[in-house]
Amino acid sequence: MNDQNSNSLSASLMKEQKHTEEHQQDSSGELKRQSEERDLAIESEPSKHDGSLSLHDNAIQIKRPFQDACETFTSEEIEQHKHWMKHALTLADKAELIGEVPVGACVVLNGELIGEGYNTPITDNDPSAHAELRAVKAAASQVQNYRLVDATLYVTLEPCSMCAGMLVHARVKRVVFGAKDAKTGAAGSVMNLLQHSALNHQIEIVSGVLADECAQKLSDFFRKRRKEIKAAKKAQKLKENGESD
Repeated sequence: MNDQNSNSLSASLMKEQKHTEEHQQDSSGELKRQSEERDLAIESEPSKHDGSLSLHDNAIQIKRPFQDACETFTSEEIEQHKHWMKHALTLADKAELIGEVPVGACVVLNGELIGEGYNTPITDNDPSAHAELRAVKAAASQVQNYRLVDATLYVTLEPCSMCAGMLVHARVKRVVFGAKDAKTGAAGSVMNLLQHSALNHQIEIVSGVLADECAQKLSDFFRKRRKEIKAAKKAQKLKENGESD
């Protein structure tokens, strides 16, 4: 009789343990399923609007921080942006002539040019010698003020994080750029430091002005550089083979 009770009790305990394990597995599976559904919902949820407004005029885009009123470019504004971007392109040509990446920039205040610059980091052995930084330094010297309030910077390529930070410190009102930079752009492509909500100054961004011309200039430069590098390697190889003979 005792053996029967013992066996019955053991069977009952085993059955209860099995039931507990199945329940735990079901709970674990349910939690995993809920977690996966939650992750999927997060991935599919659209990002929250940052309070800024994007406007389009063909390829040209404007993004003003914290502004709700809809505005469009006037033909005069478009022509003004194109005019100064063309000037920035001529500065980019100067960079290319000395073997630098062809990027040019200029600063305009009240319709007048107050500073300009182009890439010279290789020439000057200075990693900070970007077109934007050189143009802003020249502009600040011209107006004798380290703040460039109400000024607009025109640059052929989207500013990097270094230049974006400098522009915020300079209190530039607006940045107008031509080609986007998918690798280091800090005006919306990789990040948007110019309008970061944690910073104490946000800058109006206008992108896409003469974008094709700006992008083509860079593409042509790097295509030419690749050919030159390839030719140099070939010449070096031929030279080495000749010496070995």
